[in-house]
Amino acid sequence: MLHFKATIGENENGTHTGITPTDEQEVIAYLCEKGQVTDALNALFCMETAPSDAIYLSLLKACNKNKAFPQVNCVYEHLVQHNVVLSFSLGDYLVMMLAKCGSLKNAFKILRRLPRRSVFSWTAIISSYVDSGQGQEALAMYKCMLEDGVCPDNYTFVSLFRACGDIPDLVHGKRLHEEARRRNLLGNLFDLRKGKKLHLEAERHGVASDLFVCNTLISMYGKCRDINEAEDVFRNMQEHNVVSWSVMISAYVEQGQAEKALKLYRQMLEEDINPDQRTFLFTLQACALLAKREEGSIMDRRLIKAMSLEIGQALHADVRVKGFSSNSFISSALLSMYGKCNALVEAEDVISVLHERNIITWNALLSVYIEHDMGEKALRSYKQMLKECMTVDDVTFLSLLQACGEIGFIEICQHIHFDIVSAGYDEILPVGATLIHAYGNSASMKDAQSVFDGILKPHIPSWNACISGYAGEGSPASIDMFEEMKLSDFEPDEVTFILILSACSHCGLIGQGIDYFLLMYRDYGLNPDLRHYGIMANLLGRAGNFRNIESMLGKMHMQANSNIWLCLLGACRTHGNIELAKQAFDQVVRLQAKHAIPYVLMSNIYANAGMENCALEVEKCREKICGKEDCPDLDEN
Repeated sequence: MLHFKATIGENENGTHTGITPTDEQEVIAYLCEKGQVTDALNALFCMETAPSDAIYLSLLKACNKNKAFPQVNCVYEHLVQHNVVLSFSLGDYLVMMLAKCGSLKNAFKILRRLPRRSVFSWTAIISSYVDSGQGQEALAMYKCMLEDGVCPDNYTFVSLFRACGDIPDLVHGKRLHEEARRRNLLGNLFDLRKGKKLHLEAERHGVASDLFVCNTLISMYGKCRDINEAEDVFRNMQEHNVVSWSVMISAYVEQGQAEKALKLYRQMLEEDINPDQRTFLFTLQACALLAKREEGSIMDRRLIKAMSLEIGQALHADVRVKGFSSNSFISSALLSMYGKCNALVEAEDVISVLHERNIITWNALLSVYIEHDMGEKALRSYKQMLKECMTVDDVTFLSLLQACGEIGFIEICQHIHFDIVSAGYDEILPVGATLIHAYGNSASMKDAQSVFDGILKPHIPSWNACISGYAGEGSPASIDMFEEMKLSDFEPDEVTFILILSACSHCGLIGQGIDYFLLMYRDYGLNPDLRHYGIMANLLGRAGNFRNIESMLGKMHMQANSNIWLCLLGACRTHGNIELAKQAFDQVVRLQAKHAIPYVLMSNIYANAGMENCALEVEKCREKICGKEDCPDLDEN
């Protein structure tokens, strides 16, 4: 302890500093006050006896203030070593700090030692479980809390509602099969039921009207896909703050209701609520969501994009006024929004005016370029990133590999591959799968196969990438790869069957294609979607197998889309099947009345069959509905 007295009392020259505490506990308290946590801990471990509760509390508060969370366990070990009897206040604070630094096991040990456990301690542990993504454990702790006779407060319910709302959409490391999606949806509904039950308990304990509880409730209902309940909570709140408005906007965005999100933002401004950075983030996402809308005619979609751009530019102006332009997340949202609105010049302007560009904004720009098939610009941006000494991450490489696949230059792909290995990202499975895709699209399946062989534990996307590469070459190796995948105890997913059915279609393997289609739902329980039906229609149509086509259409559990009917119309033109052509023509015109292609196909079918009057009638109908523009050239079809 003399060392510490000398350190505090004298400087390097031996002259006194004016501070000469003689009591060991005063030294520790002084060091804690000055934020010298490590020195304070050293002083603690030099003591022969345990200090007072006040000193332990000072140490824990110093750890908290200076974010010295690893040192909290040192305090815990000292307490255990000296068999310190924990007071109510010290025990509460120690549990909170251990939970905060992630030592949940030790926090629970201390909690069990306490003669009287408070709502503060229980809530700290529940909150820590939620923060670490262990929602079910948090709910289990709540049950233990009630059994312990402790009543929850508003902070407890905030953590519990967060636990119900934090539902992952994907199982880590692999895509979900239809059955897994079904289980995930059931889990979502299960957590919604839990959330509603907790909502009733919050009302019973008189905290359901608390502002923070309501805000978390809105977020939970939004994530659990019950937008009506979220709206009810928002509408019945006694007061709203900016967080209330933001989480309601976010809930609308989660459910794809862009118009409602944007209307709520306008209402927020009308009520003189100042938006914050999160508000702008969610509202810009709503604008991007609106611009992505694919419903309606081409003209309708263009009008929506133009309207979205106008709204986005107004939001951008608001962002500038509030001074949020330099925020990387806001900038990324702006880039994405302009990209969805096809306003690439505006997107590039966003990043060009930033004083400090970080990896988040660069990655957002790369994503915009990839989305618009501008791979060369993405690669030029990568060079600029390296010039600015930017440290790239796996997201960067995923975008760059997509650019390589689009451009198809094997040399560039190999260069990016070298950079990936140098940066240590070659063992990340999504990067490996995208690298296989890039080599496949660059017509180098030898390199793609080499990457696949180097993956210790390939996942479904890795297999799919290899199958896709071989299928793109028209090689039967895609089918061999599929069979090898099955023998390796990997269950194919919907994407796998899209790839293998496409390979059968390109190779004209009708019987094998039918077998795989049946295998999909009979052996693996995967329900075919419109993409699978479209490929099968193309496969059977090319072979003129109309009997199986009609059987398939009759057994479909969904309405065929215009692509399937157009595909059949093309097959009928090739094989001269007038009766099925009439049916396909009626269906596609019902779905896309103003598109000229089905009229031209049907007219050609009638003309080839010598039914000139019928062909002329269809042409007149086309001119009346679609106008007199030049007919599309279908000679290559």
